[in-house]
Amino acid sequence: MSKKHKNRNRNINTTKVEDPDAQTESKKTLKPVPKWKDDDGTLLKLKRSDFPYNRAGIIAYCDFRIEYWNIKKADMLKKADPLDKVRRKREKLLKALKEVEAQLNEPETNQETSS
Repeated sequence: MSKKHKNRNRNINTTKVEDPDAQTESKKTLKPVPKWKDDDGTLLKLKRSDFPYNRAGIIAYCDFRIEYWNIKKADMLKKADPLDKVRRKREKLLKALKEVEAQLNEPETNQETSS
């Protein structure tokens, strides 16, 4: 038998109809939008499930993630500044260049004093 025949013989009265009041109750019991910073100003660890599933909750969660990633990006840049490696290498080369110039200047001064 195909699905058409199975569905045709099904009793229509046995299908469940959800209570419309149950849906309104869930909307009434929505969680409030949580604060994502504590008194010290540090960011709390929150998940999507901590925010309500409505428009205000979606917007608040997006704002929370933006702030979270801005803080994480700042921490990453503090730890590994992309130009920091280049600066250190440049300083090292300048220091080595000064040492080489100093060594080159020493024999000239020694020769001048000896003659």
